[in-house]
Amino acid sequence: MRMSHAYLVIGGNQQTRQKRVLELYLEIKPNRKPENDPDTQLLETQTSIKIEDIRNLGRLLSLQPYHQPPKMALILEAEKLTFEAQGSLLKLLEEPPGQTIFILATSHADNLLPTIISRCQVINLPPLAEIELSPEEIKTHQTTLKKILKASPGERIRLIEKITSREEAEKFCQIQLVLWREILLKNPTKQNVQVIREIQKTLKYLAANVNPRLALENLLLFYPQPTDKSHSPIV
Repeated sequence: MRMSHAYLVIGGNQQTRQKRVLELYLEIKPNRKPENDPDTQLLETQTSIKIEDIRNLGRLLSLQPYHQPPKMALILEAEKLTFEAQGSLLKLLEEPPGQTIFILATSHADNLLPTIISRCQVINLPPLAEIELSPEEIKTHQTTLKKILKASPGERIRLIEKITSREEAEKFCQIQLVLWREILLKNPTKQNVQVIREIQKTLKYLAANVNPRLALENLLLFYPQPTDKSHSPIV
């Protein structure tokens, strides 16, 4: 692989993306660990990555390295970058401070500015489910999905009222994605394909910090209604 000053890992799932990022890091800095390297900045957050975070990153990267260059910046969930943060990051990518290498990873490249993607060497991983469910877990969640599909619009909203955070909403959608892919294998209809696309769209909205409750409500209202017997999925 040719050396670049910026890499973008897309696809896979969180585990395989992080593994690929670590592999890239070790190719550049053998025998080191990112968490113990004072010249590596790991940008992590539970919510969103704001413009202040990127500006602080730029200040840290502009300092003289403790060891030999390059300095490195790892952003493992680039989909959490706000629009303003992406604009600030783009400036860093266009004019990297010193000898700096950026490694970004994301599940949704659609949420990144095309100009950021164009400045990175893109590494595509085979798509994988973000979570894995045991047969027992699948059975439990299938029971919940049956309740949702039989419920009225108002009842559907009440079934998810305990889901309040973005992380909980993302987990719910990932579970739904596993369930609906199972449904699609048994019943490969256009409607079931559309439901899967709607779940994927909802995950992108959540990554872009759309209100979690609103995103899930819109998703469940998109699900087949109990009166639509001719297009009922197999659960």
